[in-house]
Amino acid sequence: MSVDIQALRDAQSRGLTVGVVPTTGKPALRLEIDDFIQDTELANLYFLALEAFQSKGVNNKPFSYHEISGIHGQPYRAWDGVNSADFERTGSTNRTSGYCSHGSVIFPTWHRAYLAMFEQGLFLHAAEIAPRLGAEAVLDRFRIPYFDPFLPRQKAVNGDAYTYGIPVIMTLPEILLRRPERPDAWTPSRNPLYQFNFPETKERAYDFSRYKNWGIEAGTEHTIRGLYTTAGLSQHERVMQTFDNVYNPWNGLSSQSPINLWRVMFDSSQDWIQMSNHFDPRTRRANPRPTYNANSLEGFHDNIHGELGGPGGHMSFPEFAGFDPAFWMHHCNVDRLLSIWQGIHSQDSDSVAWWSSLDVPFGNFVEPANQHETPDTPLAPFRKSVGSSGTQWWTSNDVRDHTKLGYDYPQTAAASESSNYVGSLIAWANQSLGWLSPSRRNRTGPDPEAVADFGVSTRKRIPFFPDPVLVDGRTRAFDDKQIIGSLAPKQRTAPTRAFAAALSHNVKKAPEKSEPALKPEDGEEIKPEAEEAKPEKTLVEPTKPEGDEVPEEVQVRTAALTRAIPAVRPPIEERFGDCCGVIDDHKMTQWSVSFSVDKFALDGTFKIYFFLGDFTENQADWIFDEDLVGSSTIFASSRERIDQGNCENCKKQEESGLKYADTLSLTQALLVYYHSQEESYGLRVADMTPEVILPFLTRNLHWRIVDARDDEAPRETVESLRVMVYSETVHLPHSITDKPTFHDPTVHYSVTNGRPGGLNEGGGI
Repeated sequence: MSVDIQALRDAQSRGLTVGVVPTTGKPALRLEIDDFIQDTELANLYFLALEAFQSKGVNNKPFSYHEISGIHGQPYRAWDGVNSADFERTGSTNRTSGYCSHGSVIFPTWHRAYLAMFEQGLFLHAAEIAPRLGAEAVLDRFRIPYFDPFLPRQKAVNGDAYTYGIPVIMTLPEILLRRPERPDAWTPSRNPLYQFNFPETKERAYDFSRYKNWGIEAGTEHTIRGLYTTAGLSQHERVMQTFDNVYNPWNGLSSQSPINLWRVMFDSSQDWIQMSNHFDPRTRRANPRPTYNANSLEGFHDNIHGELGGPGGHMSFPEFAGFDPAFWMHHCNVDRLLSIWQGIHSQDSDSVAWWSSLDVPFGNFVEPANQHETPDTPLAPFRKSVGSSGTQWWTSNDVRDHTKLGYDYPQTAAASESSNYVGSLIAWANQSLGWLSPSRRNRTGPDPEAVADFGVSTRKRIPFFPDPVLVDGRTRAFDDKQIIGSLAPKQRTAPTRAFAAALSHNVKKAPEKSEPALKPEDGEEIKPEAEEAKPEKTLVEPTKPEGDEVPEEVQVRTAALTRAIPAVRPPIEERFGDCCGVIDDHKMTQWSVSFSVDKFALDGTFKIYFFLGDFTENQADWIFDEDLVGSSTIFASSRERIDQGNCENCKKQEESGLKYADTLSLTQALLVYYHSQEESYGLRVADMTPEVILPFLTRNLHWRIVDARDDEAPRETVESLRVMVYSETVHLPHSITDKPTFHDPTVHYSVTNGRPGGLNEGGGI
């Protein structure tokens, strides 16, 4: 056993968060959930431990699921007695916001410590159960999984149709488990990932007025996802449709989030201050500079919250989000992306990769507003140690290296084993988020030539799934679909004739000798190409994977590390997806829309939708509209709380004019019109020049706003909204291990001038 379980129990009994740190060997991997459940013993123990973690018998203990989840927001009480008096600070705190740091430079590091506390509590439940199953060895690899929204979840067995969405395992009320009392049988059991049931205790003291006022009693009993305001049950079909429209690169005009994160990884403006939080960076710097790109890691995080929760679901509201089991997998993915960002910038100076001091606009349970946050600011309520000199709290400096908390991710672990750590992570970002990623969007269905860019299906049933599994309320998972994960090997095919023709006509090729398929760059170790996968079989009965003699857990970890980062430099014709026709000398024009708005412009959380083309009049279907370019979720406290003085710091932020800002890419959607040559009001996208694009955007770009109840808010009533369209030149990387660069941003006022919420001539966001 590489983790000293007794020492961990002793630390937790003293109220300490120490993580799950092995005494010997490398940190265990946090895996993507669809890969995680391929390790049957590990997943079985995880579900049993999470079930015990959530049980009512431990809900009043500090390290129970209920109490840890409540740190994020409600029920707004001190966790294990940690109050503002424990910190020598002046000013008024905001006890109705929980301990969580949002809109703050410590947003990423606070949640890293938070995940470590959760993982520790869950691990100790697993340690109690493992001996009763004879599964003690599993504890060495027991860490929490993450959820990557950019991965497809299902593939038709005899076709090319892919389904994106949340992991299927999250949608099942009941799963099959091997329980300690019946270890040789698969027993139907409640799925602890499906929902959390709020305990019936006198001291719970939640404010459920939102759900009571909406007439949704179920929202006071358990967490809900994908909720219409007229319904009381989770609507996972709605969530599946939402994610499929927003993240499926073959579906409509959307799927802009990967490119937005690509910008977070590489944009020269993306220092720690901007990467870390969603507020307009102009309001956060001593020397403001013009804002064009306003992407942030927290902004991406906000959008997933809104898409998982839907209008009214608990994930859509910060005060309840921590109770939804999806919260922990989502934040684990945010931490993974943070770890990759840190790796990419690990050779940059601290002026980029870290920060020295910045004021925090939000107050929380223990921290007053307008305090200066430094890397040594205590991350409350996470105690690191308690001794004769008092309590030592975790700080951002303490958690800067995630491996010190006892875990790693496949991408950072694989990069550490290569000879070019930074280059390997740059390659991952280029391949997974940037123009290298498969992105051929087609309104009529997937491009058959692009299908092999995704992994083939896993070749076994998932033992936890009951038979049949109704994935979206209609489809039997194993009748015509297979569950897939990121471990599946990837193949590549030759480009289509149209693709190749566009390439040869528009891209200036380098000499043949400079583009070998395998060539190390700057000492980079490039592994041999993975062996091409064999054609998959129609899945009627489970088929055993090759190499079955290798232990399952070894297969999973090896595959995760092997495929975590790109092994080779792809040929140039495979580098830039569907952009090749508009690339000249490795340069192209990137089009984006940015906005800023008062965070408290509406009554609580709200969302802004952007469309490119005509869209449905029914706002409930906007998230599914084929002309949706993207959306941005703005988390905010309710108007009632602010006006009644229950959130004094919110009021101060509102009075100070603090802005929420975000950016969405328009380029992918424009490329759909470019390749299809579809006409819209007499306009076509013949190229990406301003002469062509500006008239097209002026006629076809639209934005709309909905409130927390999914009702439309007229743009004219949101006076602080400023929408800006701009273009810039992107210098694309010549090597997969090179960073892109962005130059010459230009604001185009003609698209937005005079429109409700649009930026007028000479203004800025």
